[in-house]
Parts: sequence; structure tokens; C-alpha cells
Amino acid sequence: MDPYARLSTPPPPVEENPRRAHRVEAALEKWALEVGIADYLGEINLSGFGRMMCLANPHAASDNHLLVLAKCFVAEYITDDTCEDNEHGVVPAQLYPQLMMGTFTIESTAPIAACAKEWDAQTRTSILCQAWQGAIASVHEIATPAQAGRLKHALATLFIGFGGESGWRLAQRVPPSWEYLMERQLNSFFCSMILPDVAAGYELSSQLYYLPEVQRALRAAALSSNLMNDVYSLWRDLEQESTAYSLPLLLAAEQDIPLEAAVERTIDLHNELIGFFQEESVRLAAAHGPTMGRYLADILNWLAVNRYWHVTSDRYRMPA
Repeated sequence: MDPYARLSTPPPPVEENPRRAHRVEAALEKWALEVGIADYLGEINLSGFGRMMCLANPHAASDNHLLVLAKCFVAEYITDDTCEDNEHGVVPAQLYPQLMMGTFTIESTAPIAACAKEWDAQTRTSILCQAWQGAIASVHEIATPAQAGRLKHALATLFIGFGGESGWRLAQRVPPSWEYLMERQLNSFFCSMILPDVAAGYELSSQLYYLPEVQRALRAAALSSNLMNDVYSLWRDLEQESTAYSLPLLLAAEQDIPLEAAVERTIDLHNELIGFFQEESVRLAAAHGPTMGRYLADILNWLAVNRYWHVTSDRYRMPA
């Protein structure tokens, strides 16, 4: 039973496809071994990233299209993990150089032969760089240059958000809720969410994608999904004394209210953001045509599936 049924994310409209999910996850495991991120195999298998991509992209053009998106999802997970001071990560003071190297890896680089050997050596020592190098190469195989550029731009924004969170840790500072929500506009599920057209083999043009009102709607959608994640991750944060920041925990301390009340306020904000996205989707589809409507419908399905994945994945399953 879902303890957070009041979250207004709609249910996913698709059924499970275990055979396809198994194929994608087997290929994802093989890729992880090839690119040198075997340390994460346990978490990859536990979380079911391939299954998530299959559910979120029911009209994918091929298993390979799903695999490419799953690679990106894993690379984002590794980046997030790297940004916390734990067994896989780095201390906050060393994080910005790691993020700089990650950004260097995903962008085309100037051909400077004198630096090539050192650059290659450094990227090979970074599990973050190895993951993104493989993931971005795969994206270029199936996406248009504009779609790949869309992802790279979103990743640069994500890395800024990671850096901001690292700054809180360096200062040993608990941010106020307004600042946390600002940071979560940058550090969110946005990068994972924005490529349904790549998976399905169509394209929302850059002229439409970068409209300010479209970006505002997508940011609201991504933030809503992160608040949903805060709610379902809360037991893990409490049990493991996690260094992750969470809106319910911040609200409970800041407003001196019980944690249960803080969870309810987080759910209220989630529902407000989902409502805004759904209303904007109707308006934007009417104004900009069927491709816009299809893209935003695919985003809503992604949100629904991400919620379903949190409920059913072993990674987020609450203890009995």
C-alpha cells in the first residue's frame, strides 16, 4: 500500500514488460563493466534503472534507445553519489574539480595535442567521467545534435546545482527552505525527464523547447518529482543519517512542526506544481500543435512512472 496516496501524480497508463526490461538491464550491466563502473553494479541491479526507462518510454523506437537513456540515468546517479561524502564520493572541497572534469567530458574539446595525454589520464581516473563519456557517446548515436545539446545544457545546470549543495556542506550550513527550493530548480530530475522524444524517435524543435513558458512548465514538473523523491526517501535519510537535504526535514526544523506535518506541506507543494504543469500542458499544446502535445504528454507519463518506480523499486521500498 502506498503511504503517500495524496500525491497527485497520475498513475502510469502502461503495463510492465518484464522481458524488455530484462534485456535492457542485461545490456546496461554489460556496459557498466565495459566502461569501468562495476562498483555500481549492485545499485544498478537493485534500482532497476532499465525497468524505469522501459516504463517511462513505452513507445521507444528500440531496446537500444532505452539503453541509451538508461546509461544517462545511471551516469546521473553516479554524479549525484559522487557529490556526497560517502564510500564512492569525494569530500566537498574536491568536488568542483570533479564536476569540471565531468563537464569537460560531455563537451567537445579543442584539439590540443600537448594536453591530450594528461586529459585522458585524468578522465580515466574519474568514475564520473567514465560514466558520462560512455553515456554521451551513445546519445550522439541516436539523437539529433540539437537534442544532444539540450541534454548537455541541462547537465551543466545540474552540475551548478550540485556545486551549490556542496557549498552548504563545506560551510556546515543548513539552508532555509526557500534556498533549498531554488537549488532544486537546478539539481533535479530535469535531465532524466527531457528526452522522451529521443527515445521515441521524434523531435520537439529547439524553437519550441526553449520557449520560456515551456521551460517554466518543465522546471515545475522536475521539481515536483524531486519533492516526491524527498517524501519517499525520507525513511532512508532518517535511518542512514544521510547527508542529503530534504524539504520535509528542513520544514520541520525551520517551522518547528512535527515531521508528519512537514511531509503534508511538501505534498501540498508537489500537488500545486503538478497542477500547474498539467494546466500549462493543455495551453501549450493548443498554442503550439500536436508535437508539443505529444512531448508534454510523454513528460507527464515520465512523472507518473517515476512515482510508480519509487513505490515499487527495491531502492525505495520501505521496511516492513
